[in-house]
Amino acid sequence: MVLPQDAKIQIAAVSFEGGVAIVPAYIVRLLQNLVRNAGEAYQRMTHTTDSLIISIDCHCDDKELHLTISDYVPGIDSAIAAHIFQAHVTTKAEQRLPTGLGLASARELAHIMHGRLEYRQRPQAGAKFILKLPLVTASK
Repeated sequence: MVLPQDAKIQIAAVSFEGGVAIVPAYIVRLLQNLVRNAGEAYQRMTHTTDSLIISIDCHCDDKELHLTISDYVPGIDSAIAAHIFQAHVTTKAEQRLPTGLGLASARELAHIMHGRLEYRQRPQAGAKFILKLPLVTASK
């Protein structure tokens, strides 16, 4: 999947004390799955006058790093949204198995890193996924 030439990915920086136990290859794969889904949803749009925009924002609370990945293409239908992290669930009506593995894989990668991947419904405004990873404090 190649994103449209005018696609924009905006990444916000965050700084915090301590660290996050991540596996770089897992984070890359998880983000690839979410970005690919946004790109494919954008390509299925009938009116693509605006460019594809994907935002990655970060913030921390006392316990977790929150990575919010948002796109601005049509959101996920509420009938499917409750099941999107299940294997073989897809929004692509024309697809056949084996599809619908990206979000199931992304959630599993989050769990392996002791985190969570959540979906927030944004009807008519795009998809919003929040990756929550526990902060690790250095032992003294």
